[in-house]
Amino acid sequence: RFLVMWRTRSDSGCAKALACGSFGLNLVLGRMLPLEVLRPRHMQVDEWEHLFLESQPQVGNIPQPDLPFELQKVIHHALLRATNSSTEELRQASLLTVDRLRAALRLARP
Repeated sequence: RFLVMWRTRSDSGCAKALACGSFGLNLVLGRMLPLEVLRPRHMQVDEWEHLFLESQPQVGNIPQPDLPFELQKVIHHALLRATNSSTEELRQASLLTVDRLRAALRLARP
C-alpha cells in the first residue's frame, strides 16, 4: 500500500502498474513464477536479477519456482487475465515496481 500511495496521486495508470508489478513480483517471491517471465525485453538477465535483488534485500537469492512448468504457465496466464495486462505491460509494470522499491529503500536508509 505504501508503494502505491508514494507518488502516485496524480497518475492512476502508475498506481495500476505498481499494483500489477507487485502482484507479479509476489508470485515470484512465493515461488509460483520464475522471475524471467517479468523481465523487460530490453534488459539482460543478470541486470534484471541484480535490480530485483536490490529491491528485495531480504531475499538473498533469486527464488526458483516450486511448481511444475505447466502450472507456472497457467499461473502466468491467470496473472495476465487478472491484471488485464499484456505480457509487455506486465514486464514494464514489474520494472516500475522494482525501481520504486529500490528508491524507497534508499530513502529509508539512514
